[in-house]
Amino acid sequence: MRRNQIATVVEVKGAPYEVGFQHGSSAKAKIARFLEIVYSRARQYQPALTNKQHVLKLADKFLPFAQDWAPDLVEELHGLSDGAGISFAEVFALNCYSEVTYSPIASSSTQLMGCTSFVVSGGALSPPSTGPIIGQNEDWGRADSEIFIILKIKPSQGPSILMTTPAGFIGYAGRNSQGIGLVQNGLAATDGRLGVPVAFVARRVLQQERIGDSVDAIVNSHRSLASNYLIAEESGEAFDIETTATDFDIFHVEDDIWTHSNYYFSSKLKALEEKTPSWESAGCNAFRAGRLKNIFRKNYGKINSDLTMDALRDHVNYPRSICRHPDPARALDWETSASIVMPMSQSKTYVTIGNPCNNEFKPFDLG
Repeated sequence: MRRNQIATVVEVKGAPYEVGFQHGSSAKAKIARFLEIVYSRARQYQPALTNKQHVLKLADKFLPFAQDWAPDLVEELHGLSDGAGISFAEVFALNCYSEVTYSPIASSSTQLMGCTSFVVSGGALSPPSTGPIIGQNEDWGRADSEIFIILKIKPSQGPSILMTTPAGFIGYAGRNSQGIGLVQNGLAATDGRLGVPVAFVARRVLQQERIGDSVDAIVNSHRSLASNYLIAEESGEAFDIETTATDFDIFHVEDDIWTHSNYYFSSKLKALEEKTPSWESAGCNAFRAGRLKNIFRKNYGKINSDLTMDALRDHVNYPRSICRHPDPARALDWETSASIVMPMSQSKTYVTIGNPCNNEFKPFDLG
């Protein structure tokens, strides 16, 4: 029997500092716990980062790039720091989660989160005239679901935003009031560098009023790490942007069914893809994207929000399935921490905190 989990909803509004302060003061305990996770995982995956000061020193190297590219978001982090009662250096390190835990800047670590994402549209849907449905399973570490929140932002300028994100994180999967939705999944490439943190890029995507500008926000940034960004809007347009730190490839999604996990489709970018036993097997990554696509193909013309939610609960290839669970046999502690389904023609976003197999999706309004 599935649980009716209670998600923490944080609603903020105003100028950047005010948005950050309200976020920090409303989620202090979860932010503090997230910071503990950042320190622990950095030490686990980056042997060179033996203490907290090493983590903060590494994160600080990314600050000039964030400040130059998104000073408004840096100002928001100053507010978040004051609201949460922790130092700015720690708040910034928290928002460099990928950079300090998985970046090849510090060592050769390629331990990444998983995540399986999708967009379905057109004739695949029932009824076919509805806008696209975009969503994903957000695969993080064991028990990381405790730090996830629903963050609603009404900025003094720009679109309103709803994200499903770890507390204290300023950019992750979600949608905005202009009808743009974003989901992400990690990729492993060999060209990591000092640059704009992934969380900042994600937030910039959701700050845009046009989908083309969202694409520009990704490709024109001096990125720090590889990531995959899948974007859709209510008109039906969708783009998948695979990136490394130094290159990218844009796929205009023309198929009614599109799925992605943690490997490159782009033949151009495969030369930069990390190939090491320390990262998950290519078979697992290819499986999750392929399995999700097969579920949707078998239900072509009948897909609605409920069917996509059920697909995200799939356990074929358990525990390294679409709905991820820890795999003690392989010392992998990843699991699905949250799931998000966004029917872009509707105002509601459906979210679970924790594995969707154990939890019901709950609707949340953007406003």
